Amino acid sequence: MRSKAWRWVDRLPPDLRASLDRTPTLITLPAPQAVDQLDDTATIGDYIVHFPPAILRDDTAKFVRLTYPGYMVVLFPPRSTIELDSAAREMQFSSFCEERLAILHARPNDLDAQKDLASLKKVLLLLYEKAAAIDRVEEFERPDMNGFIFWRANGGNHSAADIVLPANRAGCPIWFIDEGRLTLDGVHHYLASLRFEHR
Repeated sequence: MRSKAWRWVDRLPPDLRASLDRTPTLITLPAPQAVDQLDDTATIGDYIVHFPPAILRDDTAKFVRLTYPGYMVVLFPPRSTIELDSAAREMQFSSFCEERLAILHARPNDLDAQKDLASLKKVLLLLYEKAAAIDRVEEFERPDMNGFIFWRANGGNHSAADIVLPANRAGCPIWFIDEGRLTLDGVHHYLASLRFEHR
């Protein structure tokens, strides 16, 4: 079984194979400040979201698209993570966030450290879930939320953040689309400025 697992790893395209060896860097974002009169807001699902004012915005029933100089941001409504947490517990994880963290920290060399078939299959499943051509992955945290940043998926101009709101057992994706001026540091600042209020 271990040799078959390694054959699967070695047959992956070079970009996917390289992504399996990457693990997230942990960054700490500052807590959001009190309500800024310059903030803009949108009601998305059951939440009021505060964000930096955009030069253009497009509100739809399913998302809000915001245009800034040199990049766009797409905000999606937070959804309950209760079902995802339940599925994660079937894999012996305490939550969906813990399972995602295990996926992102899994590396091929972990295969050789497994002592039994069950643990080997679990690591292989984590690696299978991880295999994606992403330039960089970061884990972020701040007092009221945490999550992951996926920078430059598939080498293109799209990046994303998966946000978890632990107090509300909810989470949502945010898309970042580079149009010439988006930086990873800019993504950090944007995430630090976001605030979610449950209605």
